[in-house]
Amino acid sequence: MKFLLINIFVSKCTSKGLDPAYSSEIGPVVNDESIYTLLKKSIPVADSSLRVMTYNILADAFLESKTKPYTNFFPYCPKQFQERSYREPRIASEIHAHNPHIVCLQEVEGKTFANCLVPMLPDYSGHITVIKGKSKAGCALFYKTDEFEMMKYLSFPLPDLYNDDSLLPNLLQLGHKMKEQFPEIMKDIKIRPIMTQICVLQHKNSGKLVIVGNTHLFWNPEYHIVSLLHIHGMCTKIASIKESLGKSCSIVISGDMNSQTTSYVHSYLTNGSISKAETPLEHFLSQNVINPFKTNASSRRTKTLPTTLLNSKML
Repeated sequence: MKFLLINIFVSKCTSKGLDPAYSSEIGPVVNDESIYTLLKKSIPVADSSLRVMTYNILADAFLESKTKPYTNFFPYCPKQFQERSYREPRIASEIHAHNPHIVCLQEVEGKTFANCLVPMLPDYSGHITVIKGKSKAGCALFYKTDEFEMMKYLSFPLPDLYNDDSLLPNLLQLGHKMKEQFPEIMKDIKIRPIMTQICVLQHKNSGKLVIVGNTHLFWNPEYHIVSLLHIHGMCTKIASIKESLGKSCSIVISGDMNSQTTSYVHSYLTNGSISKAETPLEHFLSQNVINPFKTNASSRRTKTLPTTLLNSKML
């Protein structure tokens, strides 16, 4: 089974457009010639290919500051085009246009999930997990029900994987080492409630399995080490699930990584570990935080797995 990657590099709010029209056959359609990102017909998918779409759709909670003085975070975009009533049908239209088998979304609020995405994506089954706290936004994962059957679904805060009751010995040991040598970093890890979704899907025709992980890492680059340990936790958990299945399967790591190409997260996902070891902390991370899906990261060899890296906002 091959993977066809579609990354969505578009503005979260567009400044042009007409009122949406609806089609009973393919859902919402936006008739607007000036918006090139909203395609007017579905893009065909080649036989034996799997199309995965990942997309940060921008939660209302992050449009503006709720404290005084009032701050509009997107002043270049007219206010009327930031409204949910304007954006939501266009988001659903874009998903329909790309025609993905699997959709991984970030910054999804419960009201958008229930009132927009679920009714406008009738060919998909969806799940949402919301960040603990005031934002009320999280990640959502959809898959086509005529193509896949869900075998397993998990959602949880990534910091929980490093708790004393963790069922992953490698992460439990890593957490203890970090707490002893770098306690402030472990404190930062615990207070960032980064959520993740992990779903095991079985392709109905071929019987093949795919494990999909979806997350939204912390935005602040000053906490890049925290993001590194969060994505390591996610990969380690997925590797554990794969091992428990006892059979071959494909792995999809998806989400908004909030990471530049020079970041620890990017190095970990593409090379298997961080490439810098100039400080005691970096040396520790390079030796102890190893991507389980990469065999060339260190002398610790692991079994090679078919892995597809998806990133909706690798700036």
